[in-house]
Amino acid sequence: MAVASIAAFDRCAYRNTIVVTVATSKPYLDAAHELAQSAQAVGIPCTLIALPQNLQGRSRSPLEELPLPPAVAAWLPPREWCTPNRTDRSGYRQTHILKTQAMVVVLRERRDALFIDADRHFLINPVPSLEATGAAVAAMRDTELLNIGLIWLRGRADVLGVAERVANRSYAAWDQAVLNEELAAATGVSCCYTNAFIKQHVGLSEVLHRLRRSGDAEARQAEQPGCTATAAPPLRARAASPREATPFSCVVAQLVQRAVAGVATILALLDASVSAARRGKQHACGKQYARGKRQACGKQHACGKRHACGKRHACASTNRCIPTGSSERRSITRHSTQLDG
Repeated sequence: MAVASIAAFDRCAYRNTIVVTVATSKPYLDAAHELAQSAQAVGIPCTLIALPQNLQGRSRSPLEELPLPPAVAAWLPPREWCTPNRTDRSGYRQTHILKTQAMVVVLRERRDALFIDADRHFLINPVPSLEATGAAVAAMRDTELLNIGLIWLRGRADVLGVAERVANRSYAAWDQAVLNEELAAATGVSCCYTNAFIKQHVGLSEVLHRLRRSGDAEARQAEQPGCTATAAPPLRARAASPREATPFSCVVAQLVQRAVAGVATILALLDASVSAARRGKQHACGKQYARGKRQACGKQHACGKRHACGKRHACASTNRCIPTGSSERRSITRHSTQLDG
């Protein structure tokens, strides 16, 4: 990593924590600047931001760019993220790569990292209380998953290992689901969720948060990064003239090919169902994640119990953080008590 980036870490660190956000369009870059100002108001000197290539060089103090590998900054989503009815989604997909790669960059410097979406702002500095939980990872919980949009990670080697696997897998999957799977499988990485506490310390801009769902196409698509290539026009079959009638043998061959293809599709679906059922035994807290989607697995076991396959439940299920100075404070285990009041 360049010397300039290490200097930026020194400038922006609050204790040992670096606050990092991501933007892939001008509206979110403007919001990130407001986030950095709110962080500065509660004692965090400056905020680092991970930007794609088309937005680099446009941040302003107290927002500083986080140096990323050129290939990461230049990465664009596959072209299906730029179909006519999803042109605003390419930026959303790009955040998966920018955010998870930024995690690796920060944690490799053995810094703690607080990742926060640009549509939020600080009300109170949460860092001292997050440090005091003793957990390796603390975050908001989104249904049964830790929310990657507001998460604090301790700068340890085992947490870095989780981040590196998440960064690699996020090129092909939803970053939040991947993070929770990796945390569930990690040995010795304690984690907890802090919803009520976080809401007291961090606010949300509902207008910006709903920007992707807005009917304002111009605002949603403003300076979106685009995709790897435009979709090729569909091929059109040449219509047969009356003198070019299809022979009967060709019709039979086409029907046979379609039948074989249909059988192959059915077999593939059955195989996928069996594989998903088998994979479900490896996941924690009674939930099964197949192709990035959460499905009920049947029974919901008490957190801390073991499944028949010997795997522990995900700590995101019922873990809650320990309140600072509470008389209920216990030694930190994989499953901790509640920070929320």
